[in-house]
Amino acid sequence: MITNEELQLSKMSYTDKDFASIYPDLLDLASQLTNKWDPSLSNESDPGVVLLKEGAFIADHNNYNIDKNVLENFLPSATQDRSVRNITEMNGYTPRYYVSATGDINFTFNGNDEITLNNFMGFTIPAYTIVVTNEDEDITYTQVEDLKIGNLGVSSSCKFMEGSLIQLSVNNSGVILLENLDENNRIYFPDQYVAENGIFIHNVESDYHDL
Repeated sequence: MITNEELQLSKMSYTDKDFASIYPDLLDLASQLTNKWDPSLSNESDPGVVLLKEGAFIADHNNYNIDKNVLENFLPSATQDRSVRNITEMNGYTPRYYVSATGDINFTFNGNDEITLNNFMGFTIPAYTIVVTNEDEDITYTQVEDLKIGNLGVSSSCKFMEGSLIQLSVNNSGVILLENLDENNRIYFPDQYVAENGIFIHNVESDYHDL
């Protein structure tokens, strides 16, 4: 059974977490512990005042870290990749790794003074040749398949993927040899945030293959 004494409101604040609120609490505590020294009347060079402020700073920092740890347990406020994955996996969903956005862009070639409908032979723009951006120029899309223009004035679509093309180089060479792989037949990328749908490999003198 809980007694009335145990239900008494505490004079200690459990919600004062920053320096601005902790330091006054320490000043009040010091005045309760002794009447021989009043830090509120001392100057900044007083060693006791320095220690009190240092304690308030440390408590502020620790409380910030505690609050951030608590926020990592809730999906709307989590900021760490591991936290988000733990929360979603506990709810039965395993998120995919980073995946680049993809979409089709239509192109139409209308010819010019030298190229007309009578002499148009068609042409192909190889993959990874065209790079486009949005209006703000903060998002880049790269062509990831050949664009074939077969008829003058007729639209042809081509697949584009978010991101810029970066060629993997090992020892200043774009050709990856078996000796470059580790004992598990793996090779590690020096870049971070490589989309799982944005890796393209090909054998020498053969076509690219999307991984």
